[in-house]
Amino acid sequence: HRPGNARWFGKKIESSAERIKATLREPDVFKDSDGVERLYASSNVGTTSLTRYTLLIGVPRRHIVETARQDQRIVLAGLVASVLLAVLAAWWGAQRLIVRRVRELKQTANLIANGSLQTRTGMRYDGEGISDLAMSLDEMASKLEAKSQERDEYEARLLNADRRKDELLT
Repeated sequence: HRPGNARWFGKKIESSAERIKATLREPDVFKDSDGVERLYASSNVGTTSLTRYTLLIGVPRRHIVETARQDQRIVLAGLVASVLLAVLAAWWGAQRLIVRRVRELKQTANLIANGSLQTRTGMRYDGEGISDLAMSLDEMASKLEAKSQERDEYEARLLNADRRKDELLT
């Protein structure tokens, strides 16, 4: 927008604008007589057989650049927000799907190691890595529990046999 634009309507354009109009095929940047760089575009009004009027529009380059930079800052802020949300979602997913389940497996393994052989993970076995590990831990605990019961039975038999031997010898 040029101050006092009413004074330009229907007037012959100055020589710099005439030069711009003559050389302008595609939008391009020119420095006006007032020293301001503008992006100019032109278009014929109507067909050339009816009129020789040409619409010449110049927008200050500074205004275009400022608007583009403002849009760029908005897009960059949106990108940063999107990346932060993606990182937050990945962290939450990792906590929920992996870290928490690994902690449960560790706790179960510690209970089994401390002699609580009836302890199980309680996790569903759905064929992915951590559930396969949970299934292996539960199977190991079951086998250890069975071996412990078997050992207890043999120990009881051995004690009973030892007691009977002592009774026979006395």
